[in-house]
Amino acid sequence: MSGGPRFRYYKAGMSRQITPVNLAGWIALTVWAVALVLMIWGISVSLRGLQDPIYRAGAVIGCSLLSMIWLVGGVLWMKARSEIIDADALYDRQKAKNGEGKR
Repeated sequence: MSGGPRFRYYKAGMSRQITPVNLAGWIALTVWAVALVLMIWGISVSLRGLQDPIYRAGAVIGCSLLSMIWLVGGVLWMKARSEIIDADALYDRQKAKNGEGKR
């Protein structure tokens, strides 16, 4: 669609944030989120037909694992297509620059 990164990945201490940058990023995020919602909804609808508690528990565990794999995979996919901004490194650079200017 357009050139450049689709997302920005901000790192600051323990905080992490991925944000869509352009239309391609927003479309990718929307498709990913809609697929997640449809996957969970489909599994929850199919759970209604299961009467045995063991099958139900297995299906819930399977749904949870599948959701976690989808979430982690989506975050890693977005991170790979991100411009990474390290706020700590920027702060250190600014601090060093200001320290050099005072001497």
